[in-house]
Amino acid sequence: MPRLIDIFPEHDFEHDPADQPHDREGRGAQAAARGLAEFKKHPTLVTSILGFCAFLLFVLSVVVIWYINTGRMDVMMLRLTNLGHAISAQAGVKLVEIDIKGAERSRPQDIRDLLDIHNGQSLLSLKPAILESHLEANLPWVRSARVERAFPQKLIIHVDEKVPAAIWKRDQKFVLIDRNGTTIEGAPVDKYANLILMDGDKVPEQATTFFNALDQEPDLKPLVQAAVLISGRRWDIRLGSSITAKLPDQGLAAAFSTLARTDEANDLLSKDVELIDLRLEDRLILRLREAEASRVLLNRKGSAA
Repeated sequence: MPRLIDIFPEHDFEHDPADQPHDREGRGAQAAARGLAEFKKHPTLVTSILGFCAFLLFVLSVVVIWYINTGRMDVMMLRLTNLGHAISAQAGVKLVEIDIKGAERSRPQDIRDLLDIHNGQSLLSLKPAILESHLEANLPWVRSARVERAFPQKLIIHVDEKVPAAIWKRDQKFVLIDRNGTTIEGAPVDKYANLILMDGDKVPEQATTFFNALDQEPDLKPLVQAAVLISGRRWDIRLGSSITAKLPDQGLAAAFSTLARTDEANDLLSKDVELIDLRLEDRLILRLREAEASRVLLNRKGSAA
């Protein structure tokens, strides 16, 4: 009786092909070699494919050279970039959600309109650095901005806003400034009429020092209604019912402290005082209003009689 191996001589019954990965790889290589051999049997086909590739390369080279010679390389790059953005948007990397954080005075819609962003556009087309600088340069309330792309479909905008601290009289017009002296251009001044009114050319440069010193006297701070910077060196402030206090060139915090302690001990600001001069280090000079000074003189004459 013939053996099975004699009937099927090409089959190896003693070895399972699944247990022979190297045999499979070898057969794959042999198949590839046979395919290449068959491919080489058709030189016309090989020549046609190589010729087509060469033609595409030639056309691409001509296009690139034309863009370079005409100075329009940037146009080509822009078109390629736009194509990439369109493909990414089709793939799902697109703007679906905008999350704006920290905007209390800036309207979210104003932020969207300014940046000209809309749902559906490629998230890759949004450049955070450009968007940040655009916000900081064009929105009055924005001190700084940080923009993040949360792939695949979200844009996060963090806004740090300016806080108005005073109204500055600049060139006969009024503008809001923060405690660092930074102007808040275009902000509505009339909504902040309770803030300190400041006057003087160099107010922005001196504002931080002024507010840092005044913050140390929280009871005195709400009584300061106006401040005038004299010669860019020192301040005159108006307190309560039109009392003027002349502050020194140096030691602003110490002068505020002296004024606050004197008022606390003598209820100074409730009296009919017109001027308080703190420019001398070792003394405080008061000037009464004319009516009060006349009354004091009459009382003294009466007492002498």
